[in-house]
Amino acid sequence: MGTVIVISLIFLVMDVMVVGIFYAVYGRKWKYENGMLLCVHIPASAAEGEEIRGFMEDLKKRTRRFYLWNGIAGVLVCIPSLWYISIFMILWTVWLLEFCTGAIGLVCISNRRLYEMKVKNGWIGSGGSRILAVDTKAAALSGKKGIRAWWHILPLGLVLSTLLLPGVRTYLTSEDGGSGILVSTLLISVTLMILHIVLARTGNRVYSEDSEVNLAVNSLEKRTWSWIMFLSSLVNAAAYLPMAHMMSEQGSVGGTGYALWGAFGCLSAVIIIGGLLWLARKKRQIISADTQPVYIDDDVYWKNGWYSNPNDRRLLVQDRICSVNFSSNMAKPAARIFTAVVAAACAALLIWMCVMFVKIDFTPTELRITDQRVEITSSLWDTTLERDAIENVELIDELPDDDFRRTNGLDDGRNLIGQFEGKQSGECWLYVRLGIAPILKIETDNLTVFINSSTEGEVQMWYEELHGRMG
Repeated sequence: MGTVIVISLIFLVMDVMVVGIFYAVYGRKWKYENGMLLCVHIPASAAEGEEIRGFMEDLKKRTRRFYLWNGIAGVLVCIPSLWYISIFMILWTVWLLEFCTGAIGLVCISNRRLYEMKVKNGWIGSGGSRILAVDTKAAALSGKKGIRAWWHILPLGLVLSTLLLPGVRTYLTSEDGGSGILVSTLLISVTLMILHIVLARTGNRVYSEDSEVNLAVNSLEKRTWSWIMFLSSLVNAAAYLPMAHMMSEQGSVGGTGYALWGAFGCLSAVIIIGGLLWLARKKRQIISADTQPVYIDDDVYWKNGWYSNPNDRRLLVQDRICSVNFSSNMAKPAARIFTAVVAAACAALLIWMCVMFVKIDFTPTELRITDQRVEITSSLWDTTLERDAIENVELIDELPDDDFRRTNGLDDGRNLIGQFEGKQSGECWLYVRLGIAPILKIETDNLTVFINSSTEGEVQMWYEELHGRMG
């Protein structure tokens, strides 16, 4: 039960953090700054008008209400995890999709309404705003700031070098899903390298009449982003190395390996979030000190809440809502395809997770005895034993007091399913729902199977049939 509580607390804290981060990024775009309100260029006098003030007050109320109720829902949705992970995952997935869609939709719809008000009233933007601005000096140095993308060869090399260890190669080729650890690590590092290359090639943006200001801001952005990408890739490699060491020395990846992997994942998140916050603060310092700012009134390309400009060759542009982020140019087929693929992949992953947890919670473990074999089927892993190889069967009230280490299975605090290894019991297959007795113990010369059932009397029936067939 301790594992279940830990999982519940992790999701609860994560939900609160997600709501807080979304509110900080999307829920507080109420100030008139940089000649914009809600990412729409309007004159300062219009921003103080009665029509805009009434619109913004209503938006503030709706926004605060939305985040308050979703924050409460994000906490309440974690409660079912104390009983059924599957029901929790379904409710959590629905909540997450509703929250993300609602938070972004609230901004996009409000942005569109304000843009329509701007067009209706004939506002032409803030004083000094332009449709287009070019700084040839800054443009000439585009892509020449920050560390080089080839630095990513170092973390990739560290990960691939583990293949020189025989134990690692054996684990990756023999264990179910073993190669997935390596593949996922390489995919993350390669993705970060590709993002590094794309961001480095992104054209410089004009912020000021002063080229030195433009160079300073663009240099800061690309330098920060390049270090974020590289350090994240390095941390990703560092997360894999302890797991590779366990593969080589122990022939398995235990809970410690996954715990270290999770810790390094948190460190990577700290690097990304910390880097972006630092970048935002430094940019504000540089731009606020500028006496010749330039406001680019390209609202027509952002009117739906995302960027869509068929005349812009760039695939990625600086995001209007969050200045430390990048947005795709949805007028480009590549951006639409990429967005669709990512959305489909995320949806497929969430659906797959829900289906798997439903199988774990509600698919019963079954034991079938024939003249030759004993076949065990479950929600995840199946086992077949030759009946002649069985040396002993007995009913026990609880699992032995042994340190069962999961080598290829599931341990979610309620179920132990799959391949485990005990210090005294040796290699085991466990099909056990914790807290349910009795447990059927089946021993062979090199393997022990522990199995129980939530159906009353079923385990005794298996024992009697198996014991009878063994004479």
